[in-house]
Amino acid sequence: MHDLVQSLIYFNLSIYLDGQLLQSNPTNFIGAFGNNATFVEIEQPYQRLEIVCNSTVSVASPAPRRFDLLHLHRSIPLIWMPWDRIMMQAYLVPPELPESQLRELSDYALRFVKRNNHDVFAVLHDINCTIFNDFTYETGSTSIGTTTYDVYANHRGVCQDFANLFICLARLLNIPARYRTGYIYTAKDYANKAQGDASHAWLEVYLPYIGWQGYDPTNFCMVGKNHISIACGRIYADTSPTTGTIYRGGGKETLSVDVRVVLLDGLESHQFENGNAI
Repeated sequence: MHDLVQSLIYFNLSIYLDGQLLQSNPTNFIGAFGNNATFVEIEQPYQRLEIVCNSTVSVASPAPRRFDLLHLHRSIPLIWMPWDRIMMQAYLVPPELPESQLRELSDYALRFVKRNNHDVFAVLHDINCTIFNDFTYETGSTSIGTTTYDVYANHRGVCQDFANLFICLARLLNIPARYRTGYIYTAKDYANKAQGDASHAWLEVYLPYIGWQGYDPTNFCMVGKNHISIACGRIYADTSPTTGTIYRGGGKETLSVDVRVVLLDGLESHQFENGNAI
């Protein structure tokens, strides 16, 4: 992403088929949610597909969170003007689940409201804290087909699941929420170092007079300089790092991912030329 908080200094995408660099003319475009994307069509058979992406970004501290700007508009339910509701409609629709499950999730969301006296900031903080404390981070416990209700019922999952659960609860409370994917620089500030070796997920809620505010329930924190944004959307499917169709025979398919996030001290944008530090 290239926005007010994060500046893209350098980016390179390379695709290898059986160790050979793919010589093609990919199509670059911007998706419906403002995400940069690349479309590649591979017409030759292969045994191994490798996608290598290198980026250098500069991340600034988010603007001071002026929660005081809400004044009298900080109580749930939030009051939205008709044009606000139209603009935020895509981020207000809860996931498609059986009515009984949505009712149970709605009751769960209302518990946060009641015990925090309808204060929107206290509610959001409480949800962030509860998911961190009461839900177990367990790699491999869920899949892309795991629903929000499954995560709620089993009290376990990974960052993607915790973000989806927070999004669902916020939308059931009439608070617009969107999914954000990217990476996180863990350094020594986070106990769960494994998150720095894979893609990460968090969420943002939209508040009147304030805008989008990021929450990371996996780490129980607000989104800050250690979060590197890649894409955003309604749900994970809008932000998937890779998507498409693979035509193959009867062989087995496996996937491996290697993510490395490192801090480069003292490197400015003008110090890069053709992807090399000078």
